Amino acid sequence: TYAEFDLYSKAMGEEVIAANRRHLKHRQPEYAAWGMTWHQARGYCQWLGSLLDLPMDLPTEAQWEYAARSRGLAVAHATDNGDIEYGRNYRDPTQIWHPMPPGSWPPNPLGLYDMTGNVSEWVLDWYAPYTPDPKTNPTGPAEGYKKVWRGSGVIGGKGQIQLYRRGHVPPTNTGGGHGVRCVVNHPEPVN
Repeated sequence: TYAEFDLYSKAMGEEVIAANRRHLKHRQPEYAAWGMTWHQARGYCQWLGSLLDLPMDLPTEAQWEYAARSRGLAVAHATDNGDIEYGRNYRDPTQIWHPMPPGSWPPNPLGLYDMTGNVSEWVLDWYAPYTPDPKTNPTGPAEGYKKVWRGSGVIGGKGQIQLYRRGHVPPTNTGGGHGVRCVVNHPEPVN
C-alpha cells in the first residue's frame, strides 16, 4: 500500500512516490502503491527483509508466474477460479478503473491477492525473449537494459488481464504504473 511504501521512503530519506497526475486522487494510504522505479521496488523488499530478518527480494519472473498460477495450474487468470467473473472476483466493468485497496477481491487458490487486475508488478529479471529450451526456474540474463513487469493493471478486457501479460521497460521508469510484491527466498517454509 502507499502507507507501507511511504514508511520505506521516509526511512530512506527519499521523497514519497506520486501516482500519475490523472490518478492522484486515488493515492490513498490503503490503496495499492504504484509508480516506483524497479530500484525502489527492490529496495523496499530488501529493507522489509532486513526488518524481519528474512531474505526478501522481488520475485523472479518464474516465481511470479508459478505463484500467480497457484503452483503452476494451467489457468488464464490469477483469480480464485482461474476465470474472470465481473463483480465477484474482478471489478465490474461499470466501476472506475483505478487501483484498489489490496484484497478487494478473493485470492487465488494459493491465497495470494491481486495478481490480476490491480497493478502490474516489477520482477527481478532483466528482459530477454523466451527461449524454447526447457528450464527449471529460469532467472533471465545476468544483465540488460530493461526490467520485466508481470501481471496486469486495471485497464483492459479479458485479453489484457491474462497471466501471460508481460512487459519490459527501463528500471528507472515510473510512468508505467508498476507496483511491488516481495518474496521470501528461504529454503524452509516461513510463518
